Amino acid sequence: MHPTAPDYKTVNNEVVRVRFNNLIMGCLVALVMMVVSATTHADISRDAIEERLKPVGDVCLEGDDCGTAAQAASDGEDGSQSGEEIYGDVCASCHDNGTAGAPALDDDDAWAERTEQGIETLYDHAINGIGSMPPKGGNSDLSDNDVKRAVNHMVENHMDDVPEVGGDDEDSTDNDEATEDEASSNGDDDSGNGEDDSSNGEEEGGTDEEESSNGADDGNGEASDSDDASGDGGSDVDGEAVYADVCAACHDSGAAGAPKLGDAEGWGDRLDQDTATLYEHAINGIGAMPPKGGNSGLSDEEVEAAVDYMIEGTE
Repeated sequence: MHPTAPDYKTVNNEVVRVRFNNLIMGCLVALVMMVVSATTHADISRDAIEERLKPVGDVCLEGDDCGTAAQAASDGEDGSQSGEEIYGDVCASCHDNGTAGAPALDDDDAWAERTEQGIETLYDHAINGIGSMPPKGGNSDLSDNDVKRAVNHMVENHMDDVPEVGGDDEDSTDNDEATEDEASSNGDDDSGNGEDDSSNGEEEGGTDEEESSNGADDGNGEASDSDDASGDGGSDVDGEAVYADVCAACHDSGAAGAPKLGDAEGWGDRLDQDTATLYEHAINGIGAMPPKGGNSGLSDEEVEAAVDYMIEGTE
């Protein structure tokens, strides 16, 4: 008895069925993946659209937990900058990485020596300058209270019982009181000086004669003034003063890679560039140097005058 020969037609049908099932399963998997991908993309697009269309601000009612909005209000209800904001604008360029011997913000050992001196001493050093640090970090537009708030931000993790500092209203109040005292004292002086007015009146005749004789010299005085104005190059900005207030902290010592004033070799590559490029770098910042040397209160003209002073002192 011979074995039965295989039915090739049945075998082929089975192979076709298996392949067809695999094809269907593959198509289903691909379809599911496409649906999932499209849904995810739609969610992302919807979130992006909502982010672009959301209001600029949210209304925060008193007593509600408004998160960062409440924190922002507590930082400066009078419109003044917080210590952290002032630090970021002025102090961070040196205190973030310890440039020019400045204690880095997170360096406990460096701050330990300074906090032992007391907070008032730290305020005095920050306001009036010490070592390579210029007064008020180089930004003379800051009020004393602005500087104190920045100091508080730097020492709050290194010192206990840091005093709170109010807004600029305290400074203005003190200045108003000083102005009133000065005005009252000047009023007393005016009453005393009134007695001398009558005696001075007798001398006015002689004074008039002297004025008429000096009148001939007025033309020469005007010519001299015009010569002085033309000699100044049309700009009244004192580049040397701006340099001393803002730039000297780094450019006197070469801190953070800044080219030292008068160092022809350090300035060599920079002087090969045109002056407009140097102006742009100084105004907008480059490398470790922040825009306008960290003093955002400077005008572009003042920055350019400081650059001119450094170029003249090096060439």
